[in-house]
Amino acid sequence: MKQTETIQSLDVIKVLGDARRVEILRSLMHEAATLSQLGRMMDMHPAKIRHHLKQLEKVGLVAFVSSR
Repeated sequence: MKQTETIQSLDVIKVLGDARRVEILRSLMHEAATLSQLGRMMDMHPAKIRHHLKQLEKVGLVAFVSSR
């Protein structure tokens, strides 16, 4: 069963206003991925992916899990 949550924060709405962030979020909802994996999936440099992930993390939509 999928869990849903009502968005009540303007900051979250602003972050989700970027289509690339929504695409990243959808990918991560399907399965965990590294910056490089997301970059390949989206044809985007990992540094740009990191920027978008930081914005998603800032509003609590994603969480950093581990580093190698």
